[in-house]
Amino acid sequence: MKTVLKKIMITALAGIVLTAVLLMSACNSKTTGWVQSDGKWYYYDDKGVMVKNTVVEGHELGADGAMVESQDDDALNTETVSMEEQLNQPDGWYVNNEEKEPKWHYIKDHAYVTGWLNVEDSWYYFDEQGAMVNDTTIEIEGKDYIFSETGKCTNKES
Repeated sequence: MKTVLKKIMITALAGIVLTAVLLMSACNSKTTGWVQSDGKWYYYDDKGVMVKNTVVEGHELGADGAMVESQDDDALNTETVSMEEQLNQPDGWYVNNEEKEPKWHYIKDHAYVTGWLNVEDSWYYFDEQGAMVNDTTIEIEGKDYIFSETGKCTNKES
């Protein structure tokens, strides 16, 4: 009887210790990547910090870190591939992670777009290297144009 009681006690104690270890591990782990909470999507970087006011994997994140919903989300649904691979991909948006600061490009007919591009009634501008202009104001042909963080021109008429 004593050996059965000892086995039960040891098993129970092992279960308690295992539960404590798992809980401590869960408390110390960092959330990374995409997380859905209360019907909204958020992105956490590799340090577990919520990312705000930027574009991640083609999705705009607002000041609260939540993914901004827009009608043209499909236009920015992208893949991340190397620069060489990009030119062999179908037309669309791509991010070049080989650069110090990743830049967005639009591939059309196996080449980077430069200059103006209209995507689903939104205007974007790409510099001479094909990098999308964003979060700035620049002068193009004598007129100042304002670009949002996602690259949309906010003051160009169709």
